[in-house]
Amino acid sequence: MYLLTLVRIVMAILLVLAITSPASAHCIVGNRFFPATLIVDDPCVNDELSLPTIAGFKNGDQPSADELDISGEYSKTITERFGVSVGDTWVHLHEPGDGNHDGFDNLETSFKYQFIKSDAHEFAFSAALDVDWGGTGSSSIGADPFTTLTPTVFAGKGFGFLPENMKFFKPFALTAQVGYAVPTQSSTTALDAQTGLLTSTDNPQFLVWGGSLQYSFPISKRACRTWGCRTLSICSSRSSSSGLRRRSPT
Repeated sequence: MYLLTLVRIVMAILLVLAITSPASAHCIVGNRFFPATLIVDDPCVNDELSLPTIAGFKNGDQPSADELDISGEYSKTITERFGVSVGDTWVHLHEPGDGNHDGFDNLETSFKYQFIKSDAHEFAFSAALDVDWGGTGSSSIGADPFTTLTPTVFAGKGFGFLPENMKFFKPFALTAQVGYAVPTQSSTTALDAQTGLLTSTDNPQFLVWGGSLQYSFPISKRACRTWGCRTLSICSSRSSSSGLRRRSPT
């Protein structure tokens, strides 16, 4: 209850800051736009409201359950280089032989600092501390009763620096993130309903990583005016990307 009240206070402060300060909603570095994907965040500090983000998948439990996640996140810059975000996820599970379960997952906050943003080199680098607040979510969907801290680094690099003989690769860019999730408790003790005995389960630490290969159509269009090649006419600025993220237990 105390954590929920604290988060509400933090969100109220962020909303006040959003009204009283200018917004920077995109990760733009020079001529390069680094968009966030569903699984890999962008390497900048900015003002964003992501609502809703919907994902459905098999969650990999034994036996695997059908999971539907509906999440939202609000990010706000406090200074030009430092920002915070608050988010939560509503989860619906359909477990074989155990019916349906739904509820909110643990509240998440992130504190992010921008170390490098070089327009000339199309390069951005930042670091964040993500906090998953234990005990704020529903136990029916498996929300952890312990808090998890995940220090994470983010990087983005455009290929605009390539020489003219590799000009067709200049619209490409890479983004990546690497983090390490550390639970604040080494193990969790619970009462086994069938045996009536206390059982202890180790809380694993995880390497969390991901990346995306992106292609900028606006950069390609501008370049083709110089190179004399043909391209599609695209009026709005957008990038296409593909991403991959993994969580590796250690």
